[in-house]
Amino acid sequence: MVAGGAGEVGSRVACAGARSGRVWTAPVPWTFGARRMMALRGDKDFSMSPVLRFRSSFAALALVAGRRFSPARSARRRFPVRSRLSRRRRRARRAGGHGSEARGERARRPRRQRDAGRSGGRGRRARARAGRRHERGSAPAAHPPAPRKRKKAAAPPPPPRETALSESSEPSFTPDTFYATAKASERYSAIADAGGWPTVSAVSPGARGKAVATLRKRLAMEGDLPESKAAGDVYDADLKAAVLSFQDRHGLRKTGVLNGATLKAMNVPAAARFRQLVSSAQRMAGYMFSFGERYVVVNIPSASVEAVQGGTVARRYVAVVGDPDHASPETVAKIQAINLNPTWTVPASIIKNEIIPKMQRDPGYLSRANIRILNGAGKEVSARSINWTTEQATNYTLRQDSGRGNALGDIRIAMPNKDAVYMHDTPSKSYFGRDYRFLSHGCVRVQGVYDLAAWLAEPVKGGWDKKAITTAIATGERQDIKLPAPVPVAWVYLTGYASRDGLAHFRPDVYGLDSVGPGDAAAETRGPRPIASR
Repeated sequence: MVAGGAGEVGSRVACAGARSGRVWTAPVPWTFGARRMMALRGDKDFSMSPVLRFRSSFAALALVAGRRFSPARSARRRFPVRSRLSRRRRRARRAGGHGSEARGERARRPRRQRDAGRSGGRGRRARARAGRRHERGSAPAAHPPAPRKRKKAAAPPPPPRETALSESSEPSFTPDTFYATAKASERYSAIADAGGWPTVSAVSPGARGKAVATLRKRLAMEGDLPESKAAGDVYDADLKAAVLSFQDRHGLRKTGVLNGATLKAMNVPAAARFRQLVSSAQRMAGYMFSFGERYVVVNIPSASVEAVQGGTVARRYVAVVGDPDHASPETVAKIQAINLNPTWTVPASIIKNEIIPKMQRDPGYLSRANIRILNGAGKEVSARSINWTTEQATNYTLRQDSGRGNALGDIRIAMPNKDAVYMHDTPSKSYFGRDYRFLSHGCVRVQGVYDLAAWLAEPVKGGWDKKAITTAIATGERQDIKLPAPVPVAWVYLTGYASRDGLAHFRPDVYGLDSVGPGDAAAETRGPRPIASR
């Protein structure tokens, strides 16, 4: 149907312009196939408005094609601008706005809100399409799979234990300990005056070389390796046995390998070891302790408890002792009774420093912890009657009921003393598995307290063995086992001491009490401080 060139098209366009009442003053160049059929490329000499020029262009095309032209319908079909505007106006009216005011209001919105509105519209259209599919009987689109929850990363494994209980049958405190320690201090003083011992490096069994030769010399100087075997450069069975002896003397885990805490302890200077021995000997000189056939020793730096019978260690237990801010005191006393299912009377210092701040934050704390408030007459007082913004609570007795959650656990070893400290069980059993066990408020928590109680109660008539004690505790009733003869107990602070065989034993100076001796080497003998003590 399209016959002729641009001139013929131009004449028909002129006819369309004549029908509309408009006259062009210049021919209109036309090209077919363009999206905008009437693009003025420099020749803009028209007297008609742009809108009419747009409509006339499609009218001319309609004449060429021989079809009827409807300006409004064509504009909506080919360029649905007006339709979109109409839909926006309708939405604005439904939303409460009209015309340019609504458009201005939308323009003043933040971009995020405008985008959210558009996405909401697309969501409504998607729901409408889904409804139509449902009416036709077609299955709706499947929902996207729920996002997978990321698994929490597994907690890193705890570091390997470096410390261990000594396997020696020699007690840490005997009638001969003072003399043996004083004699050992002279030997270590001579080593320090001669220049000390050489520095060693990490080696393992089976190794050879100069580092092994240095290690043999180092262990021979303290007596772990006989002098006759000090020569050589092979890490043989004799040298491994000497390393095991060194680890036992320092309360370290016996591996026979020189690394980690063992390497650190072996490189502590001889002057620092001399300082530990002299300081401990001075403290022992002030102890007034009556040794008996059966007695208990708590060596605070080693965080251990020893039950001594007949001059040898019958039982040895892991313990948790006071932290540096609440140090366990050096004291001597006598164990008189064993309390089963004990109650706990809260010390005044804990009431002031811990209970009062907790009650200010959480008024229901005492009720949940099963702690009662008693006045001077022993009658219970309501927590609401106390002003927790002051120190009024220190005038009352706070007592925790026995049972699950009690701070003393199931057993308390009664040993009256001026410091009001004792040994007891604990609900926090996990602390026993740590290398750093300086975590209590001054009392000593014993890991094997059931076994210790059975050992203490052996002389009691009626047969109080471990099974009987466990059965009595299961009843939940408070019961006291009085000992026929009090058992002496000594809490000592020995960072360096010598046993009757002449070997010196060392532990970290956690409290920093070693102040006797030349130089300032205390920092080298102190154990690591914990990241968090609670």
